[in-house]
Amino acid sequence: MHAIAAIEQGAAQALVAARLDRLSRSTLDFLTLAERARKRGWAVVVLDMGSGETLDMTTPMGEMMATVLASFAPFERRIIAQRTKDGLAAKRRAGTLKGPVGRPRQLPADVRERILELHRGGMSRNAIARLLTEEGVATAHGGKRWYDSTVRRVLESVDRAEAS
Repeated sequence: MHAIAAIEQGAAQALVAARLDRLSRSTLDFLTLAERARKRGWAVVVLDMGSGETLDMTTPMGEMMATVLASFAPFERRIIAQRTKDGLAAKRRAGTLKGPVGRPRQLPADVRERILELHRGGMSRNAIARLLTEEGVATAHGGKRWYDSTVRRVLESVDRAEAS
C-alpha cells in the first residue's frame, strides 16, 4: 500500500513487481489494482514472467496476458492447499503423523488473561494491540507487532475455551 500511495502522490510513475504473484493472489484484487492503474495513468510492470520476459500492462497485449495469468493464482493456491491436506491425511492414515501440524502457539496464559481484562475494561482491540506492541510483548508466534485481528483471535479462543 505504501508503494501505491507513493505512485498516486506523484513520487513514481509505475508499480514494479518481481513476479505477478507478488502483486496479488486474488484475481479480483489484481483486476481492481490494474483498473486503478489504468484510470489514474500509472503503469504496472512485472519483471519475471517465468520465461524471463517482462510484462508491461500499459499495452493491450500486456493487460490481456496479465488478466489471464492472474486468474491462475487462486487456482494454484487452492491446488497447493488441497495437495497439502491430502498429503497430511495420507500420513495420518499411515500412522506416521501424530499430533498437530505447524508452529506451536506459545502465548502465555498471563498475556491472554491481560488481553481479556483490558477488553472487558472497555479497551478496544486496536488500542490493546497498540499497547502490547509498544510494550514489546511477543505474539504467540514470537512476533513483535500486534494487530486488531491478532487480539480478536485471542479473545475468540478465550471465548471458545470458556464455552466448552
